[in-house]
Amino acid sequence: MDMPEAKPDFSAEIDSMRPIDDEFGRVMFRDSMELIQYDLRILTGIQDLVVTENRTQYDLSKLLGARGIILDILAKDSSGRVYNIEIEKSKDRADPRRARYHISAIDTEMLKKGMDFDELPIVYVIFITEADVWGMGELIHHFQMYDKANNIDFGDGTFAFYLNASYNNPEDESDLAKLAHDFMCSDPGEMLLQPMADRANYYKTTEEGRVQMSSVFEERMKREAKKIEHEKSVKIVIGLIQSGFNNLEVLSDSSDLSLEEVRELYEQHKPATA
Repeated sequence: MDMPEAKPDFSAEIDSMRPIDDEFGRVMFRDSMELIQYDLRILTGIQDLVVTENRTQYDLSKLLGARGIILDILAKDSSGRVYNIEIEKSKDRADPRRARYHISAIDTEMLKKGMDFDELPIVYVIFITEADVWGMGELIHHFQMYDKANNIDFGDGTFAFYLNASYNNPEDESDLAKLAHDFMCSDPGEMLLQPMADRANYYKTTEEGRVQMSSVFEERMKREAKKIEHEKSVKIVIGLIQSGFNNLEVLSDSSDLSLEEVRELYEQHKPATA
């Protein structure tokens, strides 16, 4: 009788995860409008902000031919303002041009056919980063368009915020500084804001929460295994193409590559005499 395959143990990974880590941060904020609202009030300073919609891993791949993006968090409040929060460990993934692209993609998503431009919502794109993107040691940077010569707000309703989670000033006791601190904590007991601590504690110490986090790691393992197998197939197909094999349908059927992928590889790697 075959023994059931033992499930991998992700205890160490779960214990070490912090909200700044993509997978843990996304799970923490998933289906939690209360926590999103709490954090957005701190981040924006809008104390009466009421979140009415909250989506994680929101796919904006809707424009034909345009680069698709998946937003970490997309929220909307009762006034119609839209908030995109991106949790990033890598400085490279917090490039200002990425913020620009996110704003434009959100605008395209929100402005439906027949609507006027003045119906575009106010949009906040907020990067919470482990690295100090601007290298100034500041806690937060606020950006918006304005007339530099006359110091006049452009009034387009777009804002980009960068919260530096590595900010270190023991004398700063603001909620914003506490929020930055909590994003870097792996131990909920060391978090300074109770809503952050409670949510992290659920996924780290309760059986239900740890099961949910384990499923996230299992899915990541499956994706990584699938990616490795795909890369192997690409190498094999390229080798066959370079050796002169040109039956693209057979190459597709005998691998996990689509016919379109095989055709693209063939154009890139076919022998010069083919």
